[in-house]
Amino acid sequence: MDSARIVQEALSLEANEVFTTEMEKLRTAALMGLVNTPASDADQIRDHQAMVRAIDEIRAKVKLLALTHAPKAKSGLA
Repeated sequence: MDSARIVQEALSLEANEVFTTEMEKLRTAALMGLVNTPASDADQIRDHQAMVRAIDEIRAKVKLLALTHAPKAKSGLA
């Protein structure tokens, strides 16, 4: 996949209201799960933490793809 296509797809995901809303709902549900899980249930706590981390990683990766593959401005005098 070429750089222009990567940027286009990454920006499309960032602008997609359904995608961003559902990602936020998943993250919020995982955080609420952390709040409501008994401290003694380590497995469930790890599951909720893993979900939050995965969502945060996906969001960061999409932003990074858009930034690192965007066309670079040429240096020099205007």
